[in-house]
Order: sequence, then C-alpha cells, then structure tokens
Amino acid sequence: MIDDETAQTIRDALAKRRGYADSRSWPVDRSLEEYGIAQDFVGAAEGEDGYPFSDLRRRSRGEDPPDCEARDCTGRRIALEVTELVDRATLEAVVRDELIQDAKWSREKFVDSLAARLDRKDFGDRFIGGPYDEFLVIIYTAELHLDHDTAQLAGHHFDLPKTIDRAYLSLDYDPHAKRYPLVRLMW
Repeated sequence: MIDDETAQTIRDALAKRRGYADSRSWPVDRSLEEYGIAQDFVGAAEGEDGYPFSDLRRRSRGEDPPDCEARDCTGRRIALEVTELVDRATLEAVVRDELIQDAKWSREKFVDSLAARLDRKDFGDRFIGGPYDEFLVIIYTAELHLDHDTAQLAGHHFDLPKTIDRAYLSLDYDPHAKRYPLVRLMW
C-alpha cells in the first residue's frame, strides 16, 4: 500500500510530465532524476575503467556541479555530471499541443548536439566540493530514434575538453539487454 505522501508525489510527477521523451524524467525533483540516471550508469558501466563504482551520492541544488559523486574500485573520487539530450523543437511543439512526429536525428544533428552538451558541461574550475580524481559526463536520452545501433559514432572524435575525462551516452532502457545501454563518446 502506498502512503498518502508518496501517492501525492506520484500524482504531481504525472501532472508535470512533458509528454515527449520523458520515460526517465522525474519532474518533481531534478536532482533525484539526475541521481537515477547516475544509478543507471553505475549499473551499466561493467567493463569501464574504475568499475565497480560505489558510494554514489546525489548532491542537492546549490551543491552542484557536479550532480553526483561516487568512488571507483580503487577508492578515487569521481564527479558525475548528468545532462539530457532531447530535440528541443520537437519537445516545444509537444508542449504547445501541436501534432508532430518524433524527432529525426541525422548523424550531423546528433554529433552537433552531443558536442554542444559536452561543451556546456566543460566547467573548468567551477566545481563545488572536491577535489575529484576524475570527471565523467553522462548524457542521457529517451529519444525514440536514438537506439544503440543509431548512436554508434565510429570514426568521430570530439574536441578534447578542458576538464571532462570521460563521457557517455546513456540510452533508454533496452528490454532485450535488460539494462540502459552505454555508448562511450570519448577517451
């Protein structure tokens, strides 16, 4: 049985859903959404440097960036910054109740959008807390047409950022793989 407070939180979240590419969103609490994405990453990062990650904790508004922090298998402090990749024009059309199709992603649009997200998260010395041994960016998406095969970027190299050590694209849940697939974007 769900208590009244939890039921109200769920009702609030459903009322604030945006209606497009929001299967991983939690509109009531952005830091909780970011923490959930970081948990998905920690669970899917098998085979990545530092695996397994532990002691994942979210940071509240005013404590960020980074959104979360964790320890890698050697105890190093890892900063995790979470950001969403969504087609803004399609999202805005849905919010305005215009009838539209799902966003179409050309390779150029996809690469340019990822590069813009990475550039925006290249913080320099603007971290709160720390020091951190490594800075990871997790770009998540629930875009329908960005699946694991579509998201492969063979042959593409992003410009080296100043502060980001590694970056990943976290795709929507794959029921066949039973996880949130990751695509390593750099390094």
